[in-house]
Amino acid sequence: MRPLMPPVQTPDNLFHDGNPLTGELGTIVDAEHLNNEQAAIRDTQSELIAILTAAAMEPESTAGQLLAALNKLYAPLNDTLGALSSLVGGANKLPYFTSANAAALTALSSIGRDIVGKATVADVLTYLGLSAFHSDSNFTSVSSPTGKTFIFVTDAGNWGCQDSVGNPLPLAIANGGTGANTLLGARVQLNISAFGSDNDRTTMSSPGATAFIFIDKNGDWGALDASGRTIGLPVSRGGTGATDAAGARAAFGLGSAATRTVGTQASQIPDMSAFQYSATAKGYERMPNGMLRQWGTISIPAANDSTNVALDTFQIPFPNGVLSCKVNGTDTLTNTPCFATAEAASKTQIRLKAVAIDLQNKTITQGMAVNVAWEAIGA
Repeated sequence: MRPLMPPVQTPDNLFHDGNPLTGELGTIVDAEHLNNEQAAIRDTQSELIAILTAAAMEPESTAGQLLAALNKLYAPLNDTLGALSSLVGGANKLPYFTSANAAALTALSSIGRDIVGKATVADVLTYLGLSAFHSDSNFTSVSSPTGKTFIFVTDAGNWGCQDSVGNPLPLAIANGGTGANTLLGARVQLNISAFGSDNDRTTMSSPGATAFIFIDKNGDWGALDASGRTIGLPVSRGGTGATDAAGARAAFGLGSAATRTVGTQASQIPDMSAFQYSATAKGYERMPNGMLRQWGTISIPAANDSTNVALDTFQIPFPNGVLSCKVNGTDTLTNTPCFATAEAASKTQIRLKAVAIDLQNKTITQGMAVNVAWEAIGA
């Protein structure tokens, strides 16, 4: 706003009318005064228009615009100031708003005044005795009284205790920790140094560390000595007592037969399927080595001469031939027992001849039927 307009240039700074009767002239209004007056009027209008503009109003030839603009701009403040002006102040009282245009007083203690008067957060914490506590965007911590050690926790979940230079301090066993900063140190502190585990295997060592048991991530397990040699599980503990097949067989008292396979070839051991047989009156028995024994019984006439022979057929042919034959009479309670001979007639038949003796008359009985049992062995 422009400075105050200069007054008219008269001795009393006032305008005067002229008097024709006395010849007194009226005050002459010069251009300077009129220009000053014009500038003052425009300046005043500019100031008033600024108020209308602030109230978002356009100048109009309407009475009361200025009042409307002032009410629009300052009526809310009047309510706020009115709410404060309605309060009666007192010692140790602090005004506060209870709603948009309502206020009340609350007690303000000396402690509150002291806290409000502190310049920094650190000053407030010191005043409250909380200088050992700290929190920022990285971590929250609480320090010892001397600030030499502190406990901390981060948003990532990392926490612990460390000294003023950042060295981690282990939690003592008595306080629920391991008393160490490393896996090995923890095992030593907890008296479990004989146990160990990494990404590849887990181990358990003997008290003197001369041997250890292990199991690895692939399922391999066992016992090793300090130099890495395998220690066999004793037989008395359910093992073989050895680290190889030969040693295991020796520990079990097994001979060379334990290494043989089942079969009928050289260096093989036959099982029961290799012992073929037919347990009948006329039957056979085949051995794993190819030997074949066959037997049978037959009733034949006692011989009268060299041509009186009988034939009987083997149950199965001899593949290669007959090696030996034998035959004997079967009636032991008769008065005329027989004596017989046998030989192979072919690979499929046995030839038999029998002689009957009358024990009472001491003569050979010819033509009578006698029972004989024969046996042939071959391959």
